[in-house]
Amino acid sequence: MSKIVIDEALQSKLNGCAQQIEFCDDSGRTVGHFVPEDLYRKMLYAYAESQCPYSEEEIRQSREEGGGRTLAEIWKDLGQP
Repeated sequence: MSKIVIDEALQSKLNGCAQQIEFCDDSGRTVGHFVPEDLYRKMLYAYAESQCPYSEEEIRQSREEGGGRTLAEIWKDLGQP
């Protein structure tokens, strides 16, 4: 992802904004959107959750089952000391 440092004037316009803002050029054409950090994180987590192939119940059951191998066992299988 690219990063742009904004000047104080633009930052003051965006501070306190709690919703998405559309950025347009002089002709009115949309060039991008600003999404506040809190909303961005909510959107990102919602997207990640929608992509998970397991249901909440399957995840809960997996956590309760436990099991697996210790790190030492994994290292041994990989031939590490």
